[in-house]
Amino acid sequence: MDESHAVDEGSRGRTWSALLAGYTELAQAAVALPPDAQGARWKRSVPSLIALHAVAHAMGEIDALGEGERDIAIDKGEVLVRQHAAELTEVWRSDAMPDGVLDLMRDARGALSLATMSGLEWTVRDGELVAPHPGELASDLLAEGFQGDAFVPAPGIAIFPGCPCGFVKERRGGAPVKKIASVVGAFLREAGVVAGPRAVPIMRQAYRQFDFAAGRAVRDLVLRMDAALEGGQPLLVPVVLGGVAQPVPLPPPPGYEQEELPVVEGAQIHQEREE
Repeated sequence: MDESHAVDEGSRGRTWSALLAGYTELAQAAVALPPDAQGARWKRSVPSLIALHAVAHAMGEIDALGEGERDIAIDKGEVLVRQHAAELTEVWRSDAMPDGVLDLMRDARGALSLATMSGLEWTVRDGELVAPHPGELASDLLAEGFQGDAFVPAPGIAIFPGCPCGFVKERRGGAPVKKIASVVGAFLREAGVVAGPRAVPIMRQAYRQFDFAAGRAVRDLVLRMDAALEGGQPLLVPVVLGGVAQPVPLPPPPGYEQEELPVVEGAQIHQEREE
């Protein structure tokens, strides 16, 4: 799939107002008072509970918004979450806030935060990928006016099939314009055989993990950026963050060759531990 998920001119037409209105109607049907909750505090809480419920769900579809609507949605979502969280805090000021209200506040804040993290991901498809130093890539992205974040493999470090090898997002989340995705994709394809880009809700980082007693690397562990850290050497490095070029270390000295390593998803590790 070649840059097909990148946002291009005139690609979408939904607005934040329409998206929020749809989920507000859904939330009105979903948010109900507990059977024994007849007090004034619960009744005063309902409008804010509906609003937070609607924001949380609408943020999950923010990538469906029309051009120029994403930043508007993030800004308005932040205002709504602050406003209604403050109103609920005031309502329950003299009493313990119920767990359900706290959960809904956390859900809305979490959805808002997650909405800023989506972007495009590339993975290694075949063989090994060894990227050069990305200094020119940073210059090319900034020349195009890129204001978001871009990650590529650490230069000179071999990574293997199934491993993420690139990620890019706009400043407030979401896929960048097609030109930016093309620049990153071209850089990665020169280094190896890649798949993507594909739209993802959050970046995945790969960590090379070592058996220090044996003196060797044993696997590359892939984790979402919101997962608990497991330790290891990060394989993707930031080239641009918030529209600012980042320092990237030089490749290691020539002569070292890394044998192919298994690429393991973090969810698989957690399942093995539970078993």
